[in-house]
Amino acid sequence: MEIRLRDKGAGDISKWSMTTLAIELRENFIPSPQALSLKGRAELCRHICAEIDRRGLSADELVRYGLGNQFVHTIPIAITAPGLMAADKSFARRNGIADDQPLPEVPAGWLQLADLVAADTEATGLPPLADSPSPRVLARRRMNAALTNAFTDKLHGWLSIADLDSLIGWEAPSVSDFLDLSLPESSGLRKAAFARNLWLMDRLTETYLSDWRFPSLKLEWRYGRNEQEAPCSRKIMRERRIDRDDLARALSDAASGRDEVNEQSEALYSMAFRLVKSGQLASATELLKLAQRNDPENPNLLNSLGFCLLAEELTTALGYLERARALGYKHTVNICNMLYGLYRLGKYAAVLELAEATLANWKDLDRAYAVLWDFKSAEPKILRRACPRCYVRDVGLHTVRQHGDERIRLRWREIARTLNEPSA
Repeated sequence: MEIRLRDKGAGDISKWSMTTLAIELRENFIPSPQALSLKGRAELCRHICAEIDRRGLSADELVRYGLGNQFVHTIPIAITAPGLMAADKSFARRNGIADDQPLPEVPAGWLQLADLVAADTEATGLPPLADSPSPRVLARRRMNAALTNAFTDKLHGWLSIADLDSLIGWEAPSVSDFLDLSLPESSGLRKAAFARNLWLMDRLTETYLSDWRFPSLKLEWRYGRNEQEAPCSRKIMRERRIDRDDLARALSDAASGRDEVNEQSEALYSMAFRLVKSGQLASATELLKLAQRNDPENPNLLNSLGFCLLAEELTTALGYLERARALGYKHTVNICNMLYGLYRLGKYAAVLELAEATLANWKDLDRAYAVLWDFKSAEPKILRRACPRCYVRDVGLHTVRQHGDERIRLRWREIARTLNEPSA
């Protein structure tokens, strides 16, 4: 973060680190719907790509393979969410758009393609609509259809053949070209290109190893044992040193919590996480519901869906969070999410019981910053950088101050003292 702020402060792209170039490419190539039409976005992407090429890497490969899956799962939401926002103001508000704010613009040509797919119930597998559906029903059908393979397979086909400038500009293919598109055939070369560029993007853009894809962790491990070629020059690799012990723990955690790889789930989860961080909670929820229907026993998806639903459906959210825990999701954020839900429901005794039991393992609780709900806010509000283990402690102390008797307050003062850290 500090490197990126320093580089952007300097202004000169040729002086930016490769880390900053990769993050800025991702943020501008796959922006939020509100930022998609910002003046200069595409031009900045082109300058970044030119600088990446100048440093001996392939910007074309980074876009198609390193960012391609995220891109394909961004387009359906970006092109259909504004229509649903127009028909359903509550959906707009849950995406951070106030009633008096203009809605995001949709790039030309895409809505026609989404409507073509939405009309084909055989291809999408969606049931026919009733006669005279409302604008809200039509808008939601368009979104649901765009999230099916009937649409995204064609997007993958477009991604594989469109020129880089068209991809950067989000230039929709013609109707005839779109109808001819299909999911590209898999090959060893394509798989290797995806693995190499996804590894490089994880290395450059993901702060925490726990956020890396499992194949990237494996390639990094093999690289450290001189069994794998680097995805870039040694100079770029030296921009980030990976601790071998941290890598071993991350690899072990990822392997132990892993069943069959579901690439679509991983892509949808990654996209949903970015939507949450940009305040587009309703769109993130739609993505996670789709992913969870196709991958119902994935604890990562269940925890994230529970997090999103905490804004409005507390009891349902807690059910998802408990299922995630039962299926082996052990990260502290799950406890934080449950504590928030219980607090919002007014179950203060349950909050204190869960918080105290969790704090018994204080040294083992996660400290890496996470996105959590602000338990002090009267309305649902997201904290974008919160320490999970501190959150567990602080929600307990806050609950005691607001709703505990003197006996409980004394007990929690002792708990806070034994943690040997100042209370918030």
